[in-house]
Amino acid sequence: MKTVFILLSVLLYAASFPKPAWWWFSFIALIPLFLTLERTRLTKTLGLMTLWAAAHAAAMGYWLFFALVAQYEVAVPTAVLFICLFMVLPVCILYFLFALGFHFFYRNSLVFYALVLPSLWVMIDFAKSRIPFLIPWGDIGYAAVAFLPYVQVADTGGIYGVSFLIVTVNGLGAYLFRSTWGAIGAGERRRKKVNQLKRSPAFGAAICLLILAILGPVAYGGYRIEQIDGMVSGAKSAGGIRAVIVQGNFRSSDRWSGMGFSNRLKSYLEMSREALGDGPRVTVWPETVLNASDVLDDSFFMQMMQWVGSDSLLITGGVHSGAADGPDAGSVYNSAYLISGQGRLLRYDKQILLPYAEAVPIIDLLGRYYTAPENFRSGRTPSCMQTPLGAFGTSICLEILYPEFIRKTVNQGAEVLVNLSNDAWFGRSAMPYLHLDAARMRAIENRRYLLRAANSGISALIGPDGRVMEKTGLFERQRINGRFLPIQQATVYSRFGEWVILLAAGIIALSATIRAARSMVPNSPGAAG
Repeated sequence: MKTVFILLSVLLYAASFPKPAWWWFSFIALIPLFLTLERTRLTKTLGLMTLWAAAHAAAMGYWLFFALVAQYEVAVPTAVLFICLFMVLPVCILYFLFALGFHFFYRNSLVFYALVLPSLWVMIDFAKSRIPFLIPWGDIGYAAVAFLPYVQVADTGGIYGVSFLIVTVNGLGAYLFRSTWGAIGAGERRRKKVNQLKRSPAFGAAICLLILAILGPVAYGGYRIEQIDGMVSGAKSAGGIRAVIVQGNFRSSDRWSGMGFSNRLKSYLEMSREALGDGPRVTVWPETVLNASDVLDDSFFMQMMQWVGSDSLLITGGVHSGAADGPDAGSVYNSAYLISGQGRLLRYDKQILLPYAEAVPIIDLLGRYYTAPENFRSGRTPSCMQTPLGAFGTSICLEILYPEFIRKTVNQGAEVLVNLSNDAWFGRSAMPYLHLDAARMRAIENRRYLLRAANSGISALIGPDGRVMEKTGLFERQRINGRFLPIQQATVYSRFGEWVILLAAGIIALSATIRAARSMVPNSPGAAG
């Protein structure tokens, strides 16, 4: 039965994400897991949590198998070995640590379920973003992006604040379930005990906290959405800047086959030219469109500046090779070029490289992908750049999954966020949708418009409340148009960063201190609470 509960938890967790994106499952997905881990021997707790972690990694990361077999064309056994070593095993180790914490701190108390449990959970989520060979996708807070009013609280506590609240709801659900339903039908004596519990202060407090954890963020979100609508409407009455986002939909193999660079560039120019008109505009192309570094000389960029126009800006992905006689000779960077019609050329070099595709942190099982560089070098250029049309904070591909990195660009002065990506690797899996939801969360956290161009989709213009104002489909050659405004106000999250993680660490440290103190007192409970 416990194995069934573990698999049920994984199923509910995965189903709360795209697709099918039944976000409401995220508020109950962890209840079966928590109930299963309660009052279980340490060895069994560790085993059950390892099972949950392995099933969770497979359910949330199945798209990686498609990317390896269909895109990198590696053998199926190699793909399975890669997934087991570099995705499933690290996730199992992390949640193994969570299980240790659960067993160490467990006590059937309101404090444990409302504070200690969500603190342990978000610390594991945070650890994913700090381990170089892991990618921090699939945090439970992202599942609620479709419930737009609820996630507006991210402008205060970030993604970890949203996750903390959702895990609190799950923890309180498990606490109330165990306290009530678990005793029903077990005899008159236990029924009386349940009735006594329902009249206890702890039970009433749990009900109030549960209501507050659900309705509090919704009320705040409704207020913030209305406030932002008013701000944006008022500013737009004075006009905004036009955004043209182009999705060329070229296959990854075509983009790195060494052939057709001129034809791909011509396609992007033609699709963009159709949107030309009066007034300033920002045109955004996806990652690595300009991927022939031997062509990208001064003459090429001068021609591009003439095409852009004097009052406009082109932001496009490309590659950059270090100078032959410089300190970075032989280095290749995954870059974003900001090309102004006023004669300015700026470049951002990607800082957070994709493990095993752009950098090899441990061993290389994948080999080279066509003519793509075997290893990129991590960039050192500022991610926020001042242009004639405002300050743009630029990220490339999965850098959008790192909230602290995007926050840094805002603190450097970014008034608009831009993300260039290529999601063709993931096929028609859930990952392109999850990638889009991460971009929406970054827009909410920092209250910035976000322009996202992805080679095969999903490209989008995202508002400062996380609303998708315009978007493309998957694997379609499309262009979208919209308007955006530079925003300068800083949110609580932009100012103070990951204070939720500091709070969680403090709760865990205090709980450990209390537990240690109690263990020194004879006949006292050994767990914190």
